[in-house]
Amino acid sequence: MAEDKTKVVVSALVLEFSGHDEVTLDLSTPDSLKKLSENPVQIKEGVLYSMKFVFRVHDKVVTALRYLEETKRQGILIDRSDSFMGSYAPNIEGQPDFEVTFEDQEAPTGARACGRYDVTSKFVDEEGNNHHKFQWAYEITNDW
Repeated sequence: MAEDKTKVVVSALVLEFSGHDEVTLDLSTPDSLKKLSENPVQIKEGVLYSMKFVFRVHDKVVTALRYLEETKRQGILIDRSDSFMGSYAPNIEGQPDFEVTFEDQEAPTGARACGRYDVTSKFVDEEGNNHHKFQWAYEITNDW
């Protein structure tokens, strides 16, 4: 499959936890994307965590890149976020991938918070180009 050189290519989502090993989700292939919803990431209730995205930019400058996220629980929308990531020039040979880490968040707590959450993530620019979209899931649990 030929790679589209005009896109932002997101290769990984890294969940960094306070006091626990990080979890890296591979976003680089169709097969790895398919498995994300099937295998929810386990997150302990109340833990602090941050999300880091690793990506490359091909061919042209991407301006005003944003990360959009919708989170649903049992099919009901419970959260929607829109985070500005910045503008990026194309990666050149020998340049490492870009990494953007978002602010810490606290996982929900309490008996009602435990369970599965389904997330739709999307990367768009100021021109409305949808560069990368994927679905993944996490499960809030009492313990790791």
